[in-house]
Amino acid sequence: MRIFLKYKIFGIVLLSLVAGWYLHYYYYLNIDDRSKDIVQLREKSLAHQFINPLILVADNRKIEFNQYKELKDQVESYINKVSGAKGIDSASFYFKDLNSAEWIGVNEEELYSPASMLKVVTLMAYSKLASNNAEVLLEKAHYEPGDVSGQFYKPKQLKSGNYNIRQLLQQMIVESDNDAMHSLNSLHTEEIFQIYKDLEIPDVTSDKQDFMSPRMYSRLFRTLYNGSYVSHFYSSEALELLTYTKFDQGIVSATKSTVVAHKFGEFTNQSEKRELHDCGIAYYPQKPYFICVMTKGQDFTTLEKIISDLSKITFDYMQKQE
Repeated sequence: MRIFLKYKIFGIVLLSLVAGWYLHYYYYLNIDDRSKDIVQLREKSLAHQFINPLILVADNRKIEFNQYKELKDQVESYINKVSGAKGIDSASFYFKDLNSAEWIGVNEEELYSPASMLKVVTLMAYSKLASNNAEVLLEKAHYEPGDVSGQFYKPKQLKSGNYNIRQLLQQMIVESDNDAMHSLNSLHTEEIFQIYKDLEIPDVTSDKQDFMSPRMYSRLFRTLYNGSYVSHFYSSEALELLTYTKFDQGIVSATKSTVVAHKFGEFTNQSEKRELHDCGIAYYPQKPYFICVMTKGQDFTTLEKIISDLSKITFDYMQKQE
């Protein structure tokens, strides 16, 4: 009996030592490897000598969170089901709990052409400029309505003329008007490209047709939501403007009365292949979340349904957690 007890104690001690060694390795010896995936994006501004403002903590780890495993399984099952179906080439999904920062994704690193979704970059640039000098919104730029026959989702255009920045920002976001964006981009080009640099995301000068993933795109909305780069007032104002986006066939089609700040984008390449995306923040009560769905296929109506279905799966899941 004493011999058995002695071996039992020895086994417990040995197991404790092994467990302790593993924890030591994982949390200390391996900390450098883990820290490479956690990137702090800072403003790198020369305007302030003694501070280096934090913009966003970018978590590039591949590790997802078990809390949303059931949601991931449902999304993955749906995407697997529609993949390869007529009119559908690919679909990607990214979800992030904005309270806990937990996330899940399916094909979340696949690259797409963001198209009009990059209008959010222009909005952020002017919001940041206005944070330092509100009078920038009173500046005027010339707007000239162009040919929109090639767009599936056509904006309600303005008349030719000069408009102030605030009017053009509203036109650019609410109507997703490319001509309003061109007018704005011609004024403060350097400040707009600075957003790409600071957030370390690919810009429009990329030589690739598809260069943005759902996970990478999330940096724009998360930065606005955190109010860490643009002032609190103008971050909030920018997101409020995004709630008026005139596209209700995607995310918002399944969120009932929940407010959603979002931006969609459409793209048709020379081979007549389509891309349709919708990404943004659903202000679900006590549990706001970021959702991004990017798709490729042959017709926009089919792609709309994928975005709508994935939004519904997500929204229904959130309701069941109450």
